[in-house]
Amino acid sequence: MIKLILALILLLAVFALFSCDDNGTDPEFAWEVVWNRPLADSTGTYFISIHAGSGDDFLAFGQARSSEADPWYPITMEIDTAANMTDTIEMPENIDGNHIYPRNIAFASDNSILLTGAVGAPDRQLLALRAGVTGNIISDTSLGGTNNEYGNSIVETSDNGFAVVGWSASDIATSAAIYLCRFNQAGELLWQEKYIKGFSAQGEALTLNDNDGFILGGTAVDDFAGNDYIYLLNVDADGDTIWTRQLGGSGNDLCEDMIRVADGVVVAGWTGSLGAGEYDIYLGKVAFNGNVLWEKGLGSTANEAFKSISETSGGGFILTAGESGTLVNNAKAYIVKVDSSGDIVWEIYLQDEPGEEYEIVGAVELDIENILILTQTDNLDGTWSSNLMKIKLSGV
Repeated sequence: MIKLILALILLLAVFALFSCDDNGTDPEFAWEVVWNRPLADSTGTYFISIHAGSGDDFLAFGQARSSEADPWYPITMEIDTAANMTDTIEMPENIDGNHIYPRNIAFASDNSILLTGAVGAPDRQLLALRAGVTGNIISDTSLGGTNNEYGNSIVETSDNGFAVVGWSASDIATSAAIYLCRFNQAGELLWQEKYIKGFSAQGEALTLNDNDGFILGGTAVDDFAGNDYIYLLNVDADGDTIWTRQLGGSGNDLCEDMIRVADGVVVAGWTGSLGAGEYDIYLGKVAFNGNVLWEKGLGSTANEAFKSISETSGGGFILTAGESGTLVNNAKAYIVKVDSSGDIVWEIYLQDEPGEEYEIVGAVELDIENILILTQTDNLDGTWSSNLMKIKLSGV
């Protein structure tokens, strides 16, 4: 009987550690960790993002290496909902002897992989690359000048080509400019444009607009001592500016990602202007005509460092952030679901498990009651791994 009582006490303690019964809006909401598993062969892998794949599988993107002495190379790992690796796509570690620094990917309609980032050292050039389903390079282009260039986001275009946005520090009068490059299906450069805004501007996110052009999301600052702000540009198919918008407030606000929806774009990042903490998650919606529909600050009195945004089947979004500062429930990660208007559906403050420290990478929805979370885990014994966690929700 004593053993049974102790077992029940332990079970309740574990449930209390990994559950929450109040999200501030619905007292019936609760959650629990169903399992937390290391991904197969992931010890030498550092993941950047997680994406929905074909069928029930998911794609984790990042970089890997065989040992600490070896260089990193881009990798995409296909995983199922039980954290089993079903396929791995490895790309070369260099192009013509120059090391690849991967930043972001997109999946083209022909199942090829579009990758951007940078290549070379010490001065890096923007990289635009298309790879096949086995990781073989179909085309690659590097662009730059006498200083650094970097690609941060890549998207397939309506003509089966692709476009990259990032930043350039070459041949401009300011510190950095937003850099947009468009390519045809064969990877040949069609045109490139640099957009100067204030002292410095960097392109971070890219999506198609409603007329074969692009909406660029970036971060800009007007002078050396000024505050950063979120800066959007809507351009036509030739890169000519249609409108620009400044988002955020009087504090520091940074753009990190953007998702196209039926009537505009949803922008995500960091905010020092909105919300309850020094920094919170920024979430805003802008119509295709440039009207700012709403802006939100999501988070607690702790600092939320934005990590990811993913769209849900019901038209809402799941966002993740790392936690620092004055923590809520000693949480290391914050996960929140909002509806299509940006209003909170539920929120989770997630703690480390004993003997581990982790950094959240992203979260995706399996269905309305289950989500998957990807983390980079420091095992506190000199090793680290990539873990996949399944969380079950109730009262949603």
